[in-house]
Amino acid sequence: MSGRVLFLGEYGWRNGGENSFLAIAPSLIQQGYEFVAAVPGNTEFSRALAAIGCDLVDLQLFEEGQRKSQSQIRHDLEQLIRQVQPDLVHCNSLSISRLAGPVTRAGEIPSIGYLRDILRLSAKAIQDISKIDQLVAVSRATCDYHVNAGIPAEQVQIIHNGVDLQQFAPRPGSGCLHDQLKIPTAGKMIICVGQIGLRKGVDVVLDSFTKLAELDPSFHLVLAGDRHSQKQEAIVYKSEEHASELQSH
Repeated sequence: MSGRVLFLGEYGWRNGGENSFLAIAPSLIQQGYEFVAAVPGNTEFSRALAAIGCDLVDLQLFEEGQRKSQSQIRHDLEQLIRQVQPDLVHCNSLSISRLAGPVTRAGEIPSIGYLRDILRLSAKAIQDISKIDQLVAVSRATCDYHVNAGIPAEQVQIIHNGVDLQQFAPRPGSGCLHDQLKIPTAGKMIICVGQIGLRKGVDVVLDSFTKLAELDPSFHLVLAGDRHSQKQEAIVYKSEEHASELQSH
């Protein structure tokens, strides 16, 4: 079986959700699936999608620096679906699933959405997301949280993120990171990998590290990540509340 899939992605950068799709899409394309990817144009993600053979549509959720209203975005998605005529709409995040759910349900277009985040959602948001035909949760915790919040259990399937065991395999330490960061060879490292934001709990890591370093000064903290969210709470989180801690460690 093959088909025409409209992929909806609201972000232009490449993080977990984007890389998960890029990891599996080439094999699906080889099997005969045709992907039309609606993502922000001229971005790292759009270029990666083009490189693996996806057709591109420039999806812009912002206009003159302001996010479009839900009604405007849904109108745009409705027009896009009419243009592409997909057999399936793939929503690559919780928020785009919420935006597309009422549109795909009204148009009777099969849809699938991904639940990667554990967020407090309003009753209306739960209602909108529940209009996606099939939801994929990346963990049992994510699944249970959203089912308890009101999403029908029969609509959610758990598929864990895969790990490339060739690339991510235990091997003897080379000391290259110590050299690159000018950390003494005997220094111990704690590495936190992920976006800098409220949901990632970087503040918990910083607090724990501060206490640990007081007991053993040989510990060093390495933060691998940046802030991508444009929400004010995320900007404040990085630039004000934790700027001094991030710089000092």
